[in-house]
Amino acid sequence: MNVAEKLKSKKILFATWSCSIKDYYQNRDWMPLMKKTFGKMVVFSPRDNYYKYGKERMNEMFIEIVRREKPDMIMLSLSYDEFYLETFEKIKKISPKTIMINFFGDDDWRYEDWSRYYAFYFDYNLSAKKDISPYLKDGIKNVDFFWGINPDVLKPIKIEKKYDVTFIGSPVADRYEYIKYLKENGVNIKLFGPGWADYPEFNDIYLGFLSSEDFVKVINESKINLNFTKTFYEKGKKGQFKGRIFEIAACNAFQLVESSPMIVGYYKDNEKVNFSEKKELLNKIRYYLENEQKRKEIAGEAYREAIEKYTWNTQFAKLFDEIYTKNKTIIPSVGGRIAVINSKDFSDINLIRKKVAGADYVKFSDSLVSQDSKREFAQIYSLNKSEKVISCCDAVIRKNGIDNFLVMNAKKAFNTLKKEKFNNLVQLGQLIIKKKYFIDNLSRFRNFADGKKEEIINEENTSFVSIPLVELRDFKKTEYKDMLIAYQMRFRDRLYSIAKRREIFSAYPYKIIIDGIFGDWFVIKYLFKSIFNRDNWLRLKGKI
Repeated sequence: MNVAEKLKSKKILFATWSCSIKDYYQNRDWMPLMKKTFGKMVVFSPRDNYYKYGKERMNEMFIEIVRREKPDMIMLSLSYDEFYLETFEKIKKISPKTIMINFFGDDDWRYEDWSRYYAFYFDYNLSAKKDISPYLKDGIKNVDFFWGINPDVLKPIKIEKKYDVTFIGSPVADRYEYIKYLKENGVNIKLFGPGWADYPEFNDIYLGFLSSEDFVKVINESKINLNFTKTFYEKGKKGQFKGRIFEIAACNAFQLVESSPMIVGYYKDNEKVNFSEKKELLNKIRYYLENEQKRKEIAGEAYREAIEKYTWNTQFAKLFDEIYTKNKTIIPSVGGRIAVINSKDFSDINLIRKKVAGADYVKFSDSLVSQDSKREFAQIYSLNKSEKVISCCDAVIRKNGIDNFLVMNAKKAFNTLKKEKFNNLVQLGQLIIKKKYFIDNLSRFRNFADGKKEEIINEENTSFVSIPLVELRDFKKTEYKDMLIAYQMRFRDRLYSIAKRREIFSAYPYKIIIDGIFGDWFVIKYLFKSIFNRDNWLRLKGKI
């Protein structure tokens, strides 16, 4: 029996984050392939159930469906922290024969602080990062580069090229500065995608969010498609792999691509179409607008490579051919004793030395409400692999009895805010520190605990774990624009969940409003802006 025949007798639980979004590739491209490949497909939407029921209940529901269905395979695509690490551990016990597969789409900038802590729990990992050596160094052997296109959807269309230049995407990293520069220099550019509505100076060139059909149409209608690659990866200095490269190529359309070592395929070292700074991009736009034949030749070469090498059919066929030949990944053990202290202990240095005697690591109980059962594994593992002396995790904030109020995004805040601002926001409860470093720097940690200006976290000494592994009872405020960078406003998701379930007697909305009026002013401002933000409603309705 060959692999294709074998899979016809198997059941797959399809549970990718975006599986319910009609215009997203996981729904549009992957689901039909799964239906065709497997004898039975069960669909579970982490996204919809998270927004409707909250994280804890969604995880319970997922475990319940695995227990009931006992699928042969589970296909996932994690987004942020929607699943607890222990959920996958429980599934391995409930259904040990089930093969779990996960697709990591942002490994160029999320591997070290995020993917590596989830990857051990999966039998097979798929990465949108061409260089999989970080996985191999961590002892994670079942991993492959994975990306593709659906040529039945993404395809050339005979249509008028009515746009000179277009960009489809959101205003992250330095994209705003690029677009502003191009507009000021007379480039006839049009913008599509979420986020640009927040910039009224672009109202005349922003044309909204695109459906799947219009997405393909606009690519084909554009003489030049722009493809930016920078995100928050290493403070935006490096780009990441972008699937948009293949999507545009599959339409036999021309694109200019921001240079990045993470680019794969035809555009990796193609100096003709790569750009590294604003003036270079402007000059290439002007050149290629005047040279239609050059655009056609370059687009044609990229089109042929995309169709030959990077279709979803090709990628999934390779995956399923290999999956039964791989050995399961073993979750590593981490050793060492952790001493727990409180900032009040700094008043007695001898007491601190006594508490940490015999320990390998130090953590703080300050503001700590609870911690994830896998916290110590993840943070000690991060210290071992990075060879750094401080591990800093994300944190859920519980404020005045309001649970799931905020999530502090440590690495994002570190990479985006000024160092002084970041160090004013991070809390001791997020840290696990190597004992020797802690003892050698007692005075600095004491200063920080006392609220004095002290840069205890920097690039050289800290490893980040971008999973909220602790719950803290309070947080530190800053100006509104920086709050939006440092914190996820989780209370918005909770309010949406309450509205979705029509829980008219829930006290949560009243607590939020009272807190916003008498304490946290940013809450009211954020809710007001959210109500009138079209992208938020599209996101919650599953459109984006």
